[in-house]
Amino acid sequence: MTRGTLYWRRDSRQLLLGRIDRPHEAGLAWVIEADGTKRKVNGGASITRTEAERLATAGEYTLDTEA
Repeated sequence: MTRGTLYWRRDSRQLLLGRIDRPHEAGLAWVIEADGTKRKVNGGASITRTEAERLATAGEYTLDTEA
């Protein structure tokens, strides 16, 4: 069972630069806890996809990178 879902969305500027599905690309992340509580990850500042994956694993969250 997971605690909720960590969502990560690539920064649209990355798409304009042609950077798709690279672990170092930046994006915004947020969590929706199992009880429905929503919160920003990293205070709303960008994080890498790799960092989102690490945080999801460490926090026992399901990761959704298609947000």
